[in-house]
Amino acid sequence: MNPAEFTSYWDALQPKWRGNIEATDIRPGVVGGVPSRFVYKNPALGSAWLERLYGDMDVSVSGDQRQLIDRLSQGQFALGVFLSGGDVVKSAKLGLPVSAIPGDQLKEGASIGPGNGAVAIMERAPHPSAARLFVNWLLSRQGQISWQTHVEEPSLRIDIPKDALSPLLVPKPGVSYVNAATEEYSTLTFSDISDLVTRGLEKR
Repeated sequence: MNPAEFTSYWDALQPKWRGNIEATDIRPGVVGGVPSRFVYKNPALGSAWLERLYGDMDVSVSGDQRQLIDRLSQGQFALGVFLSGGDVVKSAKLGLPVSAIPGDQLKEGASIGPGNGAVAIMERAPHPSAARLFVNWLLSRQGQISWQTHVEEPSLRIDIPKDALSPLLVPKPGVSYVNAATEEYSTLTFSDISDLVTRGLEKR
C-alpha cells in the first residue's frame, strides 16, 4: 500500500482493507490510547469510526507491539492502526518494511500525548525540594535535550534541535494538534471506548 493515498481516517475503512488490518488492543489505555481518544472526540469521526473499525473490518487485535509490527512487516496485514509510532519508526530504521502515515496528512487532524509517560511528584515525599529540582532540570533545555536523545521522540520545547529525529514523529509548525491526554480525554478509554471496542469485536 502507498501511505500517500490516505488523506482521511475514513480511507482506512474502505472495503479493500477488510481482513487486512491489525490494531492495538486499546482497551488497557496504554499504546493507542491517545489517538483513539482523539478519534472518539472528533466530530468528523467519533464512535461511528471506531465501531466500523472493530465491528465491520475483520480487524486482528493484539496488545503486543512486537507481534503487530512483525506481522505487518511480513505482509500478513497491509495496515496497522493505533500502533506505537516510536516503535514503527525504530523498526523501519532496523530495515523492516514499515512506515507511519503522518498525522498532519489526514484532514481530520492529529493528536499528541505523553508517549513516554509523565512525571509526578509524590505528596509528602521525603525530599520534596530534591524532586522539584529534578523536575525543573528535566523540563529545562538541557534536560529535554538529554531526554529527547535517549527516548528518540520529540520534546515539545521548540528551542531544541529535532534534526536527529524521524520527521514522522515531530509536530509540524502551523499544524493544530489536539492534546488527547488531558483529563477530559483520558477518562474516555475506560468509560466509553473499551465497551465500544468489546461490542465491536463480539459483533464480528
